[in-house]
Amino acid sequence: MRSFRADVRGEYIMYNLSFFKFSYIQNNRAAVSVMFAIVLPILIASFSIGIDGARFLIKRAKLSDALSQGSLAVALTGNDNSLDTDITRNEQLLKSYIDYYLPSDKIKPGTLKVTLRKKYDPDDTSRVVSLDYIADAAILSNPIFESLEHGLPGFGKDVQISSDGSNGIVRKTIDESSVESDIVFAVDFSGSMLDPSSEPSMNRLQLLQKIIADLSKDVIKADSNTKIGIVPFDLGIPVSLSGKNSLGGALIGCSLPYKFNSQYDLDFNFWSYKYPGNIYSSSTDAINDTNRKLYDYYRYDLGLSTSQLVNSGICISTSVEPFYSCERIGFNLATSSNTTRFVNDYNVMSRVGTQTHDSIANDITINYSASLDKRNLFSDVYKTFEIPFGGSYSFSNVFKGMCTSGFNVSPHFNYSNYPSIIASLQQNAQIINLTSSQSQLQKFDKMVVHLGAGTDTTAGLLTAAKVIRSGTNPQKIIIVITDGEDSGELVTVSNRFHTQFHLCKKIVDGLEELSTNTKSVKIYYISLSAKDNNEKRLAFWRDNCVGSDGAFTATDYNSLKNVISSILQKSGLHFINK
Repeated sequence: MRSFRADVRGEYIMYNLSFFKFSYIQNNRAAVSVMFAIVLPILIASFSIGIDGARFLIKRAKLSDALSQGSLAVALTGNDNSLDTDITRNEQLLKSYIDYYLPSDKIKPGTLKVTLRKKYDPDDTSRVVSLDYIADAAILSNPIFESLEHGLPGFGKDVQISSDGSNGIVRKTIDESSVESDIVFAVDFSGSMLDPSSEPSMNRLQLLQKIIADLSKDVIKADSNTKIGIVPFDLGIPVSLSGKNSLGGALIGCSLPYKFNSQYDLDFNFWSYKYPGNIYSSSTDAINDTNRKLYDYYRYDLGLSTSQLVNSGICISTSVEPFYSCERIGFNLATSSNTTRFVNDYNVMSRVGTQTHDSIANDITINYSASLDKRNLFSDVYKTFEIPFGGSYSFSNVFKGMCTSGFNVSPHFNYSNYPSIIASLQQNAQIINLTSSQSQLQKFDKMVVHLGAGTDTTAGLLTAAKVIRSGTNPQKIIIVITDGEDSGELVTVSNRFHTQFHLCKKIVDGLEELSTNTKSVKIYYISLSAKDNNEKRLAFWRDNCVGSDGAFTATDYNSLKNVISSILQKSGLHFINK
């Protein structure tokens, strides 16, 4: 009995002990909660500092990489910050690298910038020996835990992250020596090249002439094989023709580097003095109009008497008013074979030979693929014709407005003293083939531009390819220099050649294949004007011809000299620390 009571008592005691422990824990639960509530934010803040701190260090490293790669990309473009558009483009290029490396962060307003630091030769303060491209920016990044917003240790919203200062600088060094090269400048001789440059008392052509004169002396040394050629272009390539005009002046020709579709591949020299009529008139009417216009031209513009014209063979008597058919010897429409040719070609010329077209070379007439066939692309064969010089009332055809920079006097005006002008005509702009002779290159200094001349950059580039083909140096460089858009329908020609037929690639690949000695071929584009859709033109040439590092804008002496110097001379890129 006693034993039973003892067991019961023991169980009772154990029960009370268990109940006491449970009650104690239950009664002190609030104290633990308070402690946890105090410690938890500190734990979160510590976690934020550790995790977000590591994230921001990684972002800082990525920002440094982005600045370094961005400054390198800007240096490769050669953009010198000389214009507001240059600054904007450089900053956009840098921004694209930051966005790529840090896509979820935003750039702090006002911190994105690309600056240029130039070092000049102490013995020649006009020569840049190095360029430092300095990229800088700060980003704003959000932490995972915005502890600071709640009064705790850690990070707040929009944490600013900057580079450590040792990144984002690329130095471009420019060696005074140049690689032995064949260099051809394709130069725009359109009327807008008469516009003022950023240099006082210099138009755009004069600025370019001074630059090429100065640089050619630096590039062509006594012991160098480097050669320079120049291709002036407007609406075609002006060339010199043998013989003299009717009054003893020079004959000026126009050459086109294109191949033409078969139905338009006519004898342009036969047609260059003739009136092409129109789609509403007959060939007979056009022949009569041609005879009237040319008789008046020779009789009154040139001041030659009827007997002089007949005795010289320029005019042949006819039975139809004005009773004479006049033209250059061999092209007179009084000859039956010439009349037959006129009639046979008339349906074509009445559509493409009128003054409604800028050039006889247009989207309708040109055979694009044949023009880029290597047998034609690098041949010395051109489509050449004589350009008439006279009043607009004498020559109403497409040929009169082409290659007008070939004349030393503007053909875009009507004169009262045509006999004296035509008697003294001389060749103005013309091709200077590859040469190391300063006397040959100095001919470029005397060339002038005429108001009213148009632009066909494709003709200039294609001709430059033909000229540079004869060079024997390992490096070949073509530099297209212009100040605006192509004329009218020539814009379509340029667009198709570049985008559909890959003109520049055909030139580069073809030149590399022609000679095993050729190690490098590069085409560049320089704009002398920052106006009139300049950025759009630069983008077009970068995308379709010269690459991201091959298109520039230069409007003053220093910027143009630096751009061309960087093209012609050895240079190197390397990262440096601040």
